[in-house]
Amino acid sequence: MTLSTTINQPISTQIVVLTVGDLRAVLEDVVRELLDQKQTDKVEWMPAPLATAALNVTSNTLRAMARRGQVETCVIGKRTYYRRDHVEALAKIKNPDYDTL
Repeated sequence: MTLSTTINQPISTQIVVLTVGDLRAVLEDVVRELLDQKQTDKVEWMPAPLATAALNVTSNTLRAMARRGQVETCVIGKRTYYRRDHVEALAKIKNPDYDTL
């Protein structure tokens, strides 16, 4: 990417001119980085019945935990899913002998 700048301007007042090509290149780089990050940050979700069983709590308690921010949720239609790594971390705190599902 090339940036065009005015000449003989003090650095504090230097004007930077970006072309459409420059902006497009920056945007493509940002999108590519976000997509790469998204692919490496795959999150597994667990349905509510499995999460309640893992934590040995009721569905009401699990929803309260989600409201308090202890476990992240994802709602698809009428079903709520809970982030697996959060549920498993809480299960290990409650029961150190917990083995992943």
